[in-house]
Amino acid sequence: MRINIDKIGKPVWVNWKQGVQLQLYPLSMTKMQEILRKATTKKISFEKGQRIETEEFDMKKYLKEVANLIANWKGIVDQNDEPVQCTDEIKFKLLDYSSKVDDDEDSMSNFVIEEAQRIGRIIEKEEEAKDENFLTSSNG
Repeated sequence: MRINIDKIGKPVWVNWKQGVQLQLYPLSMTKMQEILRKATTKKISFEKGQRIETEEFDMKKYLKEVANLIANWKGIVDQNDEPVQCTDEIKFKLLDYSSKVDDDEDSMSNFVIEEAQRIGRIIEKEEEAKDENFLTSSNG
């Protein structure tokens, strides 16, 4: 399989809401599973001789991983209408705040995940099409 390394790692600008644009890295299914794995802790306990395995989801760990998908932004300003720097700390604060005040479907974290996955699927399909064209032309 041929992979365009330059294209896979490049972030893409997308429109969010209220004039805000986010620059997001593509997200593959493998990377999404890794994010969920990092945010989930398995706990084993014993009750009445029975082994009980439970999983706990850590929203803070999850949001820190989601924050890594954001490369930059435009249109986010502070109370003085000054542009807000896109730092790891501020990305996490915005994602955390949005997860508490917005409906799930409107939260920043859900938007980032959905758009990053959409971008990842588009890139994957483009690469598959190029790979098929390469195979067809080299066999012909």
